[in-house]
Amino acid sequence: MTAALAGEGEVISTMDSAGYTYIEVRHDGKTDWLASEPVKVSVGQRIKFEEFSLMTNFRSESLMRTFTSMRFVNEVKVLTAALAPAASSPVNTK
Repeated sequence: MTAALAGEGEVISTMDSAGYTYIEVRHDGKTDWLASEPVKVSVGQRIKFEEFSLMTNFRSESLMRTFTSMRFVNEVKVLTAALAPAASSPVNTK
């Protein structure tokens, strides 16, 4: 089966469970959940992905959660590192 959707977006959240990495990603003005083979991604990173299949009302027993839709992906590539929090400026009290 060929990739149905090539997408790119920002990682909002991520978790690993039962041999998958679940990634919540914001792209094209919406939020979706992806499932891939284990991959190291962090919140704030931009990723590129290729969809293999889409499942609606996907139940993950290991997470004890049902997702409205889950995009199973063939590949996840990290495009940018996560943004570091802004450093605070020292306060001058003189």
